[in-house]
Amino acid sequence: MIAVNLLDWRQQACRRRLIRWLWLSISLLLSLHLALLFSWQTLAANRQQWQTKLTLWQQATEQARELTQRYDEVKSQQQRLHKQAERRRDKRQQLDQWLVFMSQLESHLPDDIWLSSLTQQQQTLSIDGISQRAEATRLLHSRLSQPRLFQAWRPGAVKKQADGFYHFTLAAERAEGAGNEK
Repeated sequence: MIAVNLLDWRQQACRRRLIRWLWLSISLLLSLHLALLFSWQTLAANRQQWQTKLTLWQQATEQARELTQRYDEVKSQQQRLHKQAERRRDKRQQLDQWLVFMSQLESHLPDDIWLSSLTQQQQTLSIDGISQRAEATRLLHSRLSQPRLFQAWRPGAVKKQADGFYHFTLAAERAEGAGNEK
């Protein structure tokens, strides 16, 4: 037979140990619960911070993309404006060269020559006129060979008309590089 000692003091000691283990277990569970709660809150705060950083990063990326697009547009507009300014500068140089040529033409004309037409088509200039002497057309041809705005002048036919005047034609192509100097 087994002898069971059911003394009161042993039951109380067992109950105290049981209550002690119960309090210890409850406090351990509460500590574990508090630690888990604190960890969860820390993770939630970290997640919120990372979410905020990600949102800011996405906004910054979008702004950078917009700024890059605007920069490209402005750069292409700047290039168009530079090309347009360059074309205007070239046209201005050509106009200045034509003005110089016209003033030189006026000074190169012998007294007994009159121009009836001055025609420019793209890169070709043709001069028609009349003179009192055939030598005056050769003199005009030699004088016009001096400025290098045009390549060699090609004299056309010199014809004597019934009224005694000589009708002449001169033509030249624009010289390579004339108007392209910058």
